[in-house]
Amino acid sequence: MLNSLPRPPRHLGDGHAEGGRGAPASGSRKAKVLYDYDAADTSELSLLADELITVYTVPGMDPDWLIGERGNQKGKVPVTYLELLS
Repeated sequence: MLNSLPRPPRHLGDGHAEGGRGAPASGSRKAKVLYDYDAADTSELSLLADELITVYTVPGMDPDWLIGERGNQKGKVPVTYLELLS
């Protein structure tokens, strides 16, 4: 799939975000996916436009990324591909 937005920078903080492991730093919330996104590696979660996922942050994680969960799948997702819901 062709992504319509550039990928955010690939900075990893202290490693807690790698593969989506680590305790959430803040409460989880729902997000609507705005664009299809193909995961670049196993630490990321592929996304389909219009799906709803749960997202949260972890300590030391780059602010351009969140941890996303869909069912039993978990991985980093770019914030620019999401609409955070209240």
